[in-house]
Amino acid sequence: MNNARYLGFGSAALVAAALTVSGPATAEISSDFVVGGSPAQEGSWPWQVRLLSDMDRQSGFCGGSLIAPQWVLTAAHCVVYGGETTESVVIGYGSVYQSELKLVASEKIIAHPDYNTANHADLALIKLAEPVTDGAFIEMADEATESDLVAPGDELTVTGWGALWDFEGFEEALYARSGSGRSEVNTRALLNANALVSPEQLHEVTIQSIATDECRAAYEAFGSATDADFTIAATEICAGSPVGAKDSCYGDSGGPLVAKADNELGYVQVGVVSWGSQCGNPVLPGVYNRLSHFRGWVEEQMNAN
Repeated sequence: MNNARYLGFGSAALVAAALTVSGPATAEISSDFVVGGSPAQEGSWPWQVRLLSDMDRQSGFCGGSLIAPQWVLTAAHCVVYGGETTESVVIGYGSVYQSELKLVASEKIIAHPDYNTANHADLALIKLAEPVTDGAFIEMADEATESDLVAPGDELTVTGWGALWDFEGFEEALYARSGSGRSEVNTRALLNANALVSPEQLHEVTIQSIATDECRAAYEAFGSATDADFTIAATEICAGSPVGAKDSCYGDSGGPLVAKADNELGYVQVGVVSWGSQCGNPVLPGVYNRLSHFRGWVEEQMNAN
């Protein structure tokens, strides 16, 4: 499986050049963003966390979710570099504003053993050094819940602190229409350092679930499946916006994909931001880990550690 497809993170120089996958960002402008989102209100997504490389609130590089008082769920590619799992991270939680996040260190990081295999298990757990006593913990969907909430066309929400599109004419430039229909535009080519704004406030965006067969066909049709082993796995969910300009992207990795549910919080987590090809492109959806498939492993690790 080609790691280049993951929603990585890089420095401002790499953003301007080619949005190359790199290590955790410490630059003023990072290459992570929720495309087409709007500012989240305080308290609206209380399980959302920010992964930080140290106790500096400006060192954020990925997202995650609180699923228990001492556990955070994120993407494996956020914490695995060169085949090695990083020893520690810092978690920021408790606010939609980065400057007001409460910080807690990690005790242990556990990447899924099938990460980077055909199982596409881009998932990791972070055990916190101390329990969060003033947070909210999002419920993970099981298969029955997911089947009710994640049919093609159903609305889902993704959240993150990533940099935002900020230039005139983006939606018009996103794709071109011709007599034969919509033609592909590489959204990365539209970017430059001046077109990215790193927000202080968490952003949210509503997208739609997309059928796996349709998602796979879209990537194959536009030549994105250059790896001979390319596939959209049964362990993944595709989601995006048919009109474009709404998506998760670089550095939103590891963050929660949620669906409205009839429970105490009003939402259940169905996915984890994993990878994609072109952020906000109406033809190529984002791809998320399907949590119902991994819920058993998550619960097993929490009970054993």
